[in-house]
Amino acid sequence: MVPGQHKLTLSPNKSSILPIFCNEPTIHIQNSTIPCVEDMTILGVNFNSRFSFSPHLNKICDKILKLFPRLRSCANNYYGFSYRARKLFYHSVIEQILTYAAPIWAEAADTIAGRSRLRSTQRKFCINAIHGFRTVPTLASFALLRVEHPPPPYSYPQPHLLRDLSHLPIPESTPDISYYTDGSKTSSGAGSGIFRTSSLPSTPCLESSLSLSKHCTVFQAESFALLTALKDISTMDHNLSIGIFSDCLSLLCTLARHRCLHPIVHKCQILLYDLLPTRKITLHWVRGHSGIEGNCRADALAKIGTYNPTLLNNLGLTPISLKTTHKHITPDTAITTGFITGHTWIGANKHSKSKHDRSSCRHCGGPPETTEHIFLECPPLDNHRSILFSNCVKLIGHIPNTTKILFSNKKIWRAVLAFAHGCGRFSPSNKPPQTDSEASTSESD
Repeated sequence: MVPGQHKLTLSPNKSSILPIFCNEPTIHIQNSTIPCVEDMTILGVNFNSRFSFSPHLNKICDKILKLFPRLRSCANNYYGFSYRARKLFYHSVIEQILTYAAPIWAEAADTIAGRSRLRSTQRKFCINAIHGFRTVPTLASFALLRVEHPPPPYSYPQPHLLRDLSHLPIPESTPDISYYTDGSKTSSGAGSGIFRTSSLPSTPCLESSLSLSKHCTVFQAESFALLTALKDISTMDHNLSIGIFSDCLSLLCTLARHRCLHPIVHKCQILLYDLLPTRKITLHWVRGHSGIEGNCRADALAKIGTYNPTLLNNLGLTPISLKTTHKHITPDTAITTGFITGHTWIGANKHSKSKHDRSSCRHCGGPPETTEHIFLECPPLDNHRSILFSNCVKLIGHIPNTTKILFSNKKIWRAVLAFAHGCGRFSPSNKPPQTDSEASTSESD
């Protein structure tokens, strides 16, 4: 193109130079020196001389956080926009700002600081949308809003760095150290088991049982057991022959794939690529329940992990059940979110914001103020409870004896909400609301 052919010229006042990994050059246009800058915004993406996108990530997070006070002023836990409107606002505004040109700056989200900044930014809007307390865990708010938190971008190894991760037959010679991993799932929860044997006197045997959340799958339990074993291998001396034995064939086949989208298996791949240059690690498949001592021991350890009573939810509410059997329970009010997360104004709850003594009910002075006590026992609520129980008899044919029945049945969910709103025990006020007898006396006066 001939200069000036289209009668277009460069404006020195609107031009700048961004040197990337080089010294600052000196360029003149129309007898004017073009200045060098440390960062530059091109189509909404901030580039800098170090080619780091952490400043861009902080910039968009600051931009989003400026919207939160405006949202909070017109949408609090007990007033304002509905749950549907808040969820639509998050997906239509917040999520769109966060994901704009994400493939360009995604490397900044792969760091611990970047991932933490993104989660803390999303957390405020997710908790506001579900009408939850600020003590609600971050991942719980993501699960209730049906939001996928930003996964770490997958950086696949270069082809010349790839190593064969396919499994091999059971070796004839025993490795120096052998790991047996297994995962299990029962009605009470999921667990992972790791059993380590060694032919070296300096390395003792190891038994480990890990308890996982109730909604975890068997594949996740198997993957987590393998990840735990690899972390243990990274602490050992070099030049050791190590064999990893698993009865999950699908896990070993997924591990051998170059482009694996499972986050736990991908972490296992990265660890293996780091360990293979200095350690001789082989993967082996063993048939489950075939009488191999190490595999049987790992299976027993995994089953022990499933019986952790602290993981059981008294109400039977999990992220999986909210998508399947409890679809009628949506975090559309502060009361419903309190039931799901356990962060309520109930006194005996671990995450309660009530300031009174938790050893007794603040309304009747009897047992600790729990969800079961309020729904089934508290005497000042007998009139409200009689209405709830009569509706239950009409809908399910009997009086509920546990709170699980109240939350698991779609037909009586509206009656449960009416009871919760009417009794006033789930309100933020620390003063006990007016009882039924006091209300009738005041009306007669």
